[in-house]
Amino acid sequence: MRLAPTVIAILGASALAAMETPVTGTRQLGMGAAGTATTEDHTVPWWNSAALGWETGAEGGAHPAWGQLSPDAIGLDVTAGFHAYGEILQHADQLLDAAARVKELGAAGVADKADLQSLLKVAKWISELDNPADSVLATGNVAAGVRMGRFAVGLRVAGEAAAYAANIDLLNVIPDVNLDVLANQINANVPAGDTNLDSLSASQADAIYTALGGTGGSYGSLAPGVDANATAAVQAIDDAMKELGVAGPLGAEVARLLTATASGTGTLDQNTTSVVIQGFILTEIPISIGFPVSDYASFGASVKLMNGRVNGTRILVFQDDVEEAMVDLKGEFKDTFNLGVDLGFQAKAGNWRIGVNATNLNSPIFKAPASAAGAVTDYRIDPQVTIGLGWRPVDWFTIAADIEQFEVGTINPLVMSRRAGAGFEFAAIPWIDLRGGVYGNIADSEAPPVVTAGAGLGPEWFRIDAAVACASELQDFGEWQLPTELRASIGVSSRF
Repeated sequence: MRLAPTVIAILGASALAAMETPVTGTRQLGMGAAGTATTEDHTVPWWNSAALGWETGAEGGAHPAWGQLSPDAIGLDVTAGFHAYGEILQHADQLLDAAARVKELGAAGVADKADLQSLLKVAKWISELDNPADSVLATGNVAAGVRMGRFAVGLRVAGEAAAYAANIDLLNVIPDVNLDVLANQINANVPAGDTNLDSLSASQADAIYTALGGTGGSYGSLAPGVDANATAAVQAIDDAMKELGVAGPLGAEVARLLTATASGTGTLDQNTTSVVIQGFILTEIPISIGFPVSDYASFGASVKLMNGRVNGTRILVFQDDVEEAMVDLKGEFKDTFNLGVDLGFQAKAGNWRIGVNATNLNSPIFKAPASAAGAVTDYRIDPQVTIGLGWRPVDWFTIAADIEQFEVGTINPLVMSRRAGAGFEFAAIPWIDLRGGVYGNIADSEAPPVVTAGAGLGPEWFRIDAAVACASELQDFGEWQLPTELRASIGVSSRF
């Protein structure tokens, strides 16, 4: 069984998948994913085309961030990362353990109390897996842009992939240890528990009693000697749950698993628990123009030629040919051509600048492949309006802040996205820029803040930039602790 490639991809469901706003630009990622009011380089088409209206600016200053030097620029940025929603990393690790224990228990049965507790933990882990709010999203984009005065053109390929657990199957989990066979194994190898119900309710004990082959009434009303085998097994299960404490499952989870398993075939190879993997690759060419209406205000617009590829497949989690099924993902795709429309505005007063950028006003939609048979869905890019503020009190120090105005859908319909971020750039050292910031999803109250850092090295005619973003919250995955969100970016650019 080869689960790792599948489990790492687990997670999030969708009726009509949507796309979060990609973070494009190494400089902007380092500054807290902010740049609506302060970007004037080759990434202008994605941040605010109104910046193209400032064709020239006052001479002076070490850096041309606000137009002190020629606005002409060319550059390339590569960004990649992942975002884990909920506790999916921990659940993925638990599922790997659960799968291994399921095979062991199916082959050898319940040989001691540790095996019984492993069976109970499987009930907990499988129940936790059945939560589409827990998700992992992998993202990446490569963007190249050229700015010539008040015009700019770019090319960006942005992709994301996610999946969600589906068809959770509790019927076909543990082979050859259901009904009275399981009760016999428990009673033969596990010390008897007391007669009290400490973890199970009477109704849950009744359900487990019946699942273990108990007859002659319900657990709560049994007379002495009536199906003592199933009675003793229920007591041992209750005692094992008590010892596990918070690490153990709820009574409802155990009753659900054992009741379902009792009515199943018990063959793991027939388990239908699956993962739906959906991917989206967007290739777009923005053509942008900016024009000033006064010395203090500028408007801009972009028309984007867009091609979206939606692909996906459904994979059985417990099958042996996971790699082969994942290869099939490449063959299940559909390309759709569409257009996108963006509008921008900027105003400046002294050391301050404000920007407004409205993107994808026409909500472009990209179709899913019919051959996926409902495994994946159409993809929509929701409109978004971002307001940004910039302050540059001195030539070598810039502060930027952005906030999105709308909660938009993501590939996981249970998670909405609305990004807000702020950061700074310190450029007092020749040929070196230092950046830092923070951003977060203010539409998700459980999302931790993400801290960013970055640096630029070299003269304006050849600059190398790097940035990283890391969530402040970690999750356990085996022996490692991984951040719930991690992004990295590197770019090269030139102002001329």
